[in-house]
Amino acid sequence: MAATRIRFRPLDGAERSAPAGVAALPRVLEPEGEACSAAALGTRLHAHAAALVEHLREHGALLIRGYDVSDARAFSEAMGQLAPFLRPLGDYFLAEDGREPVAGACLCRETNSFQRTGGYLRADVVPHAENYYSSDVPEFVAFFCEAAPRVGGETGLFCAVRALALLPPALRRKLEAERFDARVFRTRAELAAACALPAGAGLDELARAARAHGAASCEPVCDMPAMLELRFAKPSIVAGAGARRTRGALSLNAAELGAAGLGALSRELERRVYADSPGWWLHRLLWRCARTLPLIGRALAFVDDLGPALRRPLGAARCAARARLRARAAALSGGVRADGSARTLRAALRVHEAEVIGRALGRSVSLVRWRAGDVLLVDNMSVLHDGMPGRPWEARTLRAMLFNAVALDDRCGGKPTRPGVLHLSSHTNTAGPLMNAAPSRSSPGTRPCALVR
Repeated sequence: MAATRIRFRPLDGAERSAPAGVAALPRVLEPEGEACSAAALGTRLHAHAAALVEHLREHGALLIRGYDVSDARAFSEAMGQLAPFLRPLGDYFLAEDGREPVAGACLCRETNSFQRTGGYLRADVVPHAENYYSSDVPEFVAFFCEAAPRVGGETGLFCAVRALALLPPALRRKLEAERFDARVFRTRAELAAACALPAGAGLDELARAARAHGAASCEPVCDMPAMLELRFAKPSIVAGAGARRTRGALSLNAAELGAAGLGALSRELERRVYADSPGWWLHRLLWRCARTLPLIGRALAFVDDLGPALRRPLGAARCAARARLRARAAALSGGVRADGSARTLRAALRVHEAEVIGRALGRSVSLVRWRAGDVLLVDNMSVLHDGMPGRPWEARTLRAMLFNAVALDDRCGGKPTRPGVLHLSSHTNTAGPLMNAAPSRSSPGTRPCALVR
């Protein structure tokens, strides 16, 4: 193995399950004549850590393929060789149900143990920046494929740089003009546990703790006094140093686009990805039926959720009950401030604007067809991601790690001229000071807490 050079190649057309909207995503690193063991991968990553991270920032995604990475522990150990350029996040504020630590693998987690995150029957693709509904936002995300399906279940990489470039100037200016609230709903007991406070902590104490963790506000929900609404002021655009990041990139969770935006995205993906694939005729038929018959959509969701529910029935039932409670709180809270201005991106976007963003994302997708042992590194500042449809009866097991906490409060500079844009302070691991600066929050010995999608 050469000690001074490391070479990458584009993903071949034969390795893709559909034509690539962005052919540069991802770049591929594979063995070049040297041993292909997990230990050999660790050695190579350690020797070229700086170049690899620089390449990842410039290209957006890196697929490591052909090495014998057999389990989550080997994945975790290999990623550890990228230190200090990649620093894993060991604790995350506000746990999402189902993202639990993997036994024996340091700081490695399940994508979700209670619901599918890919390989489903329904057309449920929601591109997102990791941890959009949290203050603990990573610069990079790493995925490891432990078991790969034969058909579908890919991870979609949505080039947020390209998607932003496709937006009309007026819509881009609207996104630049202000930050919108990412809202999270938790009971008082759940927030107290997340903040390591006594179960009976008062509202003032809970609010102070939430603000210390980066929340802009923490208030009780009207007609649901036991439920609290936490708001995180989020930029819709991220820009920074480097040829790729200078152009700016969308940063959002597509759930904020609402039914109109997600519908436009779904139709764009169906046309560009699945229209000419004979193996997807049943999915296409079911998706069209679901658009006109809500009962079909509910039946698809039931089939998708059946497997996880059978594996962990009590946990899945509790997860569903909490989801219903939070959905009710969100409906009561609304997305508009007291002065009538939009609090959330969903409330601020008109229907046609949400559809424009959905179509732009659909035109910026590249699919990674998984093989067992693959490792995928994603730049969370310039690439959105989500699991793609497939066959729920086929195995699909992914593990995840997050790296390099990024601050969203712009304390690294003066008052921003475009509040909706986050300017990364430099070509480094973080954007200014860590929002949740605490030595224990990114150290392996911290209390494990689930990821927030």
